Amino acid sequence: MPSSESLAVTTDLRYLAATKLLATDIDFVPASDASGCYYFDFQKDHFVHVDFETETETALTWEGYSDSRLFHLSLAISENIKLEQNYLGTGQYGYVMKGTLIGGRDVALKFLKTCKNDPIVLLKKRLMFAMIEARKLSTIDHKNIVKGLGYKIEANWFVLCMELMKETVAHMIDRAGKLEESEALKILQPALEGLVYLHRLPIVHRDLKCNNVLVSDAGIIKLGDFGLVKTVWLSETGSTDPVSAVTESAGTPFWQAPEVLISSDINVYGRKADVWSIGCCLVEMLTGLPPYTDLTKEQWKAEVGQGTLSYDPEEFVPSAASDSIRILKKTFRRQTKKNDEKANTQLVPTGLQGVRPYSWEILADVKEINELRPLRQQLADKEKEIADLRNLRIDGK
Repeated sequence: MPSSESLAVTTDLRYLAATKLLATDIDFVPASDASGCYYFDFQKDHFVHVDFETETETALTWEGYSDSRLFHLSLAISENIKLEQNYLGTGQYGYVMKGTLIGGRDVALKFLKTCKNDPIVLLKKRLMFAMIEARKLSTIDHKNIVKGLGYKIEANWFVLCMELMKETVAHMIDRAGKLEESEALKILQPALEGLVYLHRLPIVHRDLKCNNVLVSDAGIIKLGDFGLVKTVWLSETGSTDPVSAVTESAGTPFWQAPEVLISSDINVYGRKADVWSIGCCLVEMLTGLPPYTDLTKEQWKAEVGQGTLSYDPEEFVPSAASDSIRILKKTFRRQTKKNDEKANTQLVPTGLQGVRPYSWEILADVKEINELRPLRQQLADKEKEIADLRNLRIDGK
């Protein structure tokens, strides 16, 4: 029988999917047969068969594991997939192409990036993110979140199947250069609807940007790319429990909250990091880019840590976008809790003074703006009409 070291170097994705790195996050179901059952021994890094009759355990080689279908992944796609040579986009850990299920439904297929020369640790990391995304997308059901349809995993490839979307909001920005404030806030509202749903589960997205906000053929705004999502626990006060809070930096530079950059076992973060990122998405829609992209990534990270960036929206958002500026002055606040003003000021020097609201509080503000905007316009039109009539009377004297 091969040693645990020889088992650990296999690049078969089915094996890696069942290792200790993934088992805490993925639905792993040991199989059973008439004579016994199987389980994975994490300390020795191999599978074991338990014989019910003899009450003995037998360690299995990787070949025995792969041939006997010892586990099943509950999200496997039952339908066959036809791949079309239609490239839709790429990300940090995968690329997306168009496909068609046997039943005729068009879908998006996200393939895991793999390379024979990749270190096993990197391959495991990529696979973990891909399978977490598959699991979350299959269990989340909300009109403003891209629906996952399942995945397939084989020895050399992994593919996540999702509903096909028309484009991303980033594509809209690329075409237009930037969006009008009214359009940006109309997009922001359903994006926040999806985010509030996640935060109440409670899940942190950790990679919000306009490239991950998608638009369906029917024009419905949906959040996508769940490869970095993290489930947290809530304390009795409703805030993120520090025990489960996120400790590692993740996401995309220029969209990351300051507390994400300095995150560690001591400096943790939670759902309000997404609120900062959603503010960056609003700036991206209004100006074409997130804040401070005139800096390099290294310069931006250094200046965030030093507290030299104000994140005052009046510096980079047109003054006419007054409603958006009011929203951004809340999303870019540095404190995440009311009772940690001193700690936040010391650890997170970047951002505006005050406590950052929750996503549902920002949603309430955006909904109010969107619903009152037509009424305000009607009032302005009426006031102009009355002023014009008064001017006519004066001219007619």
